Amino acid sequence: AEKLIKLAANNSNELSELGVLSVQVEGKELIKLSIDIGEGKTQQVVIHQHTDNSTNSVLQKANQLLNTQVH
Repeated sequence: AEKLIKLAANNSNELSELGVLSVQVEGKELIKLSIDIGEGKTQQVVIHQHTDNSTNSVLQKANQLLNTQVH
């Protein structure tokens, strides 16, 4: 979650390259991403993180979700 917050705060190209339009972090266990899925459509992705997951794991899950949603 911390890395997502930093990337969002710095307007990182990494997020936009993945099609992430916005990031909302609620506490340490909930992350909401708004994703551009093409054709002017967006999709909300909610990630529930267990306290034992690392930030890299959350980013990997988000990337997997993005790859399965955008075709």
